[in-house]
Amino acid sequence: MENSRVPIDPKIFWPALVVAVGISLFLALSPEAGAKAVNSAFAFVTGNFGWLFLVAGMACFVVLLWLAFGRFGHVKLGGPKDEPEFPYLSWVAMMFCAGIGIGIMLWSITEPLYYLLGPPFYVEPGSMMAAEWAHLYGQFHWGFSAWAIYCIFAIPIAYSVYVRKDPHLRISSTCAGVLGRKVTEGPLGVII
Repeated sequence: MENSRVPIDPKIFWPALVVAVGISLFLALSPEAGAKAVNSAFAFVTGNFGWLFLVAGMACFVVLLWLAFGRFGHVKLGGPKDEPEFPYLSWVAMMFCAGIGIGIMLWSITEPLYYLLGPPFYVEPGSMMAAEWAHLYGQFHWGFSAWAIYCIFAIPIAYSVYVRKDPHLRISSTCAGVLGRKVTEGPLGVII
């Protein structure tokens, strides 16, 4: 049997490893300074760009609707003669379970408590207003916006793997033309 493993790309692997080890060492060797840096970065991003996350999520959802009901809605994620490996209902059940299975088991209890003890918008922790936010705020993680953000990256990767037969599961592989790699015409006249 032929070895079908793809070798490690050193231009991607080594810089990522150096960054991950560097950050991990900083956090492990200096937990107080690390906690302060992480909390400051988190407060800056959520305080200044929280609105952008919501707008981006809705924009992703609109783009997905355009893809589904526009001219690309008929593009098959596979070869011209490929058949689905699983029936439609089984596939939907697997995607549902894979996507929210652990979320239901863990976050259905943890997330409301997290927001009760650390509510947004400077609400007093443990108050009645915090309890209201604890039940409402999680919708941003379980609604269409979060799933749309996941899908925006999953669709081009799936197209790259199942139509172009690229062995790499990474977003950069989907940007071959933009990154200067050779592109060819694929099925249905779509440039790949």
